[in-house]
Amino acid sequence: MRLTFKMALQITGRWPPKQRKIAVLVNQVHLLHREFQSCNPVLVARNDLKYGLKLARDAIVCQTTLPAELSHGIIMIETCVICLELTDVGNMFLIDGCLHRYCFSCMKLHVENKLLHAMVPKCLNLKSTAA
Repeated sequence: MRLTFKMALQITGRWPPKQRKIAVLVNQVHLLHREFQSCNPVLVARNDLKYGLKLARDAIVCQTTLPAELSHGIIMIETCVICLELTDVGNMFLIDGCLHRYCFSCMKLHVENKLLHAMVPKCLNLKSTAA
């Protein structure tokens, strides 16, 4: 699917989406947009997309989900941004509301620490909407 000018206007908030699925997708884009210290979406020509995709891949190299082959099939692995361990996506804890993911061991330590200090455990990312 290629991004149209109308979609770019919807993502930047200049044109309200009319379809529910598009509205949900735009909302997810806005949640992800808040995670960056600086982010300025720009509509680029189709022939410039390869350069933009290369920059995006380089920027998210520390938290990628990759297929890994095992003897019993293929699983998806992701790097935990806290401990930098490669972890099966099925063993990652997904935070409701902000969509951050952390390995169970990092999340367990975080929850234990918060409960020890009589605090409600929330997302580990301080800038998160769920923090």
